[in-house]
Amino acid sequence: MFAVDIQDEMLRILAARKLELGDSVVTIVKGTEQDTYLPSASVDLAFMVDVYHELAYPQEMLQALHKALKPSGKLQLVEYRGEDASVPIKPLHKTTVAQLNKEMAANGFRLSSRKDFLPIQHFLVYEKIP
Repeated sequence: MFAVDIQDEMLRILAARKLELGDSVVTIVKGTEQDTYLPSASVDLAFMVDVYHELAYPQEMLQALHKALKPSGKLQLVEYRGEDASVPIKPLHKTTVAQLNKEMAANGFRLSSRKDFLPIQHFLVYEKIP
């Protein structure tokens, strides 16, 4: 299992928590804005919560994730609903399903599951297209 972040402060927090729990399962990886630095075909599921809209280089990151995912790998996104003006989040922090589907398709992913159980966020699972 991997935990990837680009911020040194968050990496320190992850390392402290790992030590506190005596964890030997999670490998902490320092990524960049363009790469996860995860081994090829090493990940079953990549999970991003309110992260995608923050990516400075979404295409490069999606390509890095595509490479890191196993052939049957999935990418799960939780993002604030851009279609809903009543969601009390600034528009630049929200994303529409249509936009996500377009960007995911351009980078080798297709929507495999959409759940609407969260009150103000999308819960989307994309599968890797070989």
